[in-house]
Amino acid sequence: MELALFALTISGATGWFALEIAWPRPRQVSGSLVLRAAVSGALGLFASSLIYFACLILGLATRPWVIGIDIAVLVALAGYGVSAQRSRPPLDTRHDEPAEPLSAIDWMLGAGLATALVVNGYIWLQRFRDESLGFWDAFAIWNLKARFFFFDAGEHWQRAFSDIIEWSHTDYPLLLPLNVARLWTYAGDADQTISALLSVAFSTLALAILFAAIAQARGRPLAFLGALAVCVAFGLRIARRAERGEPAEAGRRRVQGIRLLALGLLLAVALAGAGGARIAGQEAERALLDRQAAAFEALRAERQMLTAVTVARAAR
Repeated sequence: MELALFALTISGATGWFALEIAWPRPRQVSGSLVLRAAVSGALGLFASSLIYFACLILGLATRPWVIGIDIAVLVALAGYGVSAQRSRPPLDTRHDEPAEPLSAIDWMLGAGLATALVVNGYIWLQRFRDESLGFWDAFAIWNLKARFFFFDAGEHWQRAFSDIIEWSHTDYPLLLPLNVARLWTYAGDADQTISALLSVAFSTLALAILFAAIAQARGRPLAFLGALAVCVAFGLRIARRAERGEPAEAGRRRVQGIRLLALGLLLAVALAGAGGARIAGQEAERALLDRQAAAFEALRAERQMLTAVTVARAAR
């Protein structure tokens, strides 16, 4: 497990330096840093899957080779990124707007999102305890391909694309199974806990990208609402599937209670968020009017100064 966490760290660092090269950081603001960190994680997993796939093709998908190539790529990207950063002119941050402090609406919506994450975590843990191999797509598609890549890495890993397996989708993308097989290669064992860890990482990155992108474009209140809607929809879907497979009446009641909690949470926060979005819109409009008034005052002052200079020159 420790080596699997180390592999995820390498992926994140690789994605960070690759993003620094492809998308130089324009501003030192918290919103863009959250978005960059989430995109870096996704980009790092993509790069790691490509590296592992190249190792499969070259017959080098063993632990020493995979770790060595991953570290070599990371060092190369880090060196190039640092040198490119030094060659760029220093950032002009004089006109950067400071990050706005969290408002009462932000705190309320953040508390609702945190509660939804706790509920989703509890539902996910219950499902993982009952079905450690994962749901249908996990063990029948993603982990199945990963097992071909991990156990048959030398000669027969192409069997993962065989049409003989009619009940599986052998044509599905390789991003997830390649990363699962890579983490198993680091750990030296096909541990299902590692697969579950990667699924949590994927879900977290997707939610973080959604939140940070909406926050950048439309503000934090709508970002909290968007992330909350995704969490509640995901929790209800998993809870419904758990309810179908739960044999005990007590288990059904437990899952129904979780569903009611998620529905109540969604309704309460949606109502509060509608009011919060309205307030945020009014505040943004008021701030825009204030900036326009300040700009008008600056132009009037500049005009008065030019008039005074003109009069002084005429007096000479």
